Amino acid sequence: MWRHPLFLATLLSFACTGDPGAGDLDEVGERPMGEGDTGGVSGATSSLILPTLGLDASQLAIVVNSDDPLSADIAAAYAEARGIHADRIHAYALGTEALLDEDDFHGVFASLDAALDPEVQALLLTFTTPYRVSCMGASAAFGLGFDEAFCSETTCATTQPSDYFDSESVLPFDDHGVRPTMMLSADTLPEAEEIIARGLAADDTNPPGDGWFIRTTDSARSVRYSDFARTAQSFEPDSLTLTYVDNADGSGSNLLTDTDDIMFYLTGLTAVDDIDTNSFRPGALADHLTSYGGVLSDSNSQMPITAWLEGGATASYGTAVEPCNFTQKFPEAEVLVSRYFRGATAVEAYWKSVHWPGEGNFVGDPLARPWSPSWSWDDGVLTVSTTHMDTRSDWAIEGADSADGPWEVVDSQSLGADWARVDFEVLDAWQGQYRLVELTD
Repeated sequence: MWRHPLFLATLLSFACTGDPGAGDLDEVGERPMGEGDTGGVSGATSSLILPTLGLDASQLAIVVNSDDPLSADIAAAYAEARGIHADRIHAYALGTEALLDEDDFHGVFASLDAALDPEVQALLLTFTTPYRVSCMGASAAFGLGFDEAFCSETTCATTQPSDYFDSESVLPFDDHGVRPTMMLSADTLPEAEEIIARGLAADDTNPPGDGWFIRTTDSARSVRYSDFARTAQSFEPDSLTLTYVDNADGSGSNLLTDTDDIMFYLTGLTAVDDIDTNSFRPGALADHLTSYGGVLSDSNSQMPITAWLEGGATASYGTAVEPCNFTQKFPEAEVLVSRYFRGATAVEAYWKSVHWPGEGNFVGDPLARPWSPSWSWDDGVLTVSTTHMDTRSDWAIEGADSADGPWEVVDSQSLGADWARVDFEVLDAWQGQYRLVELTD
């Protein structure tokens, strides 16, 4: 058996002190030695290396439609909230019509691509229109680049898959040439600010929350039901409470009503009523399989995905042209939930869950990330709690006196078949370095 640290990691420092301390993936805490401590060397500091599981604000750029004054205001609000520098905001005249011409898009996309810093891995579009580029959804076009292979020339046709589907990558552009893109779509600045606030409130909360997956009487739009059932069965109850509701025979209700603590709500209907009777947790993801959920305009004959954001969800997905009910053109629930639960951001989890995303739009706060590893250190006992572990692998905490090693396993865990939160405990944590690694045969 050989061991390797995950390809990207975050270094956390903590002093060897008897006073309890805690931190998470993005924080560095250092505390002085306390009086009467018996372990370690006075003033010594240990380091904990945890995996980087998702994108952060330093890897995001914002695209503004300069023909829409609200677009710039939303971009400024998001940049301030997430600490994104002004030079990461790029403005282009995109018009205010629903459809952006393919030729016009190519010029904008080439200019944007040339202007982006190499570290930019994802994009946020702060406008509602245009929501289509020819036959592609706007967020798909900006994320993938326009290519007719990503959309159907004829009704009910297959489209080119995304190489990013269910990927382990945390550098999507570097690894796959894809910049996963979301649209922060809102009618007013206060509405956009509410979505931004929900995304921020979700970060690193490791929420309990509930997931609901509903097979409705609309059989054409409930083709994901086997995926729904499988997803509900694949998580341990103490990790996430997921419920599959089968109302195919119409004996119950197609709708979720008066329900609290929703983290996931996936269904299949042309319109989902009573969303506002429910309470969504910050960071919640919700979508409905229908043809025109990604049509972000008043002319839409079906419920747009922005209705989920208005109802309290933080992100959603829908198609902007007729997709027919290929399951590959809509989020795969098991991938969506597991990727989010394992520490991906909303934009990563949603993009990784759609195999053929070219006709779709992703909306919401791209950087919302509810789940991340946490750690605590108390009088020589190091505890690391994480949900990110892949069920197919064994994982370990390794320790060493220095970053040069030699490294040795000080605690290991095997997750088995179900997704879960796992706690590692190192009882005599006085070494200089610790890291969380995957054990590979």
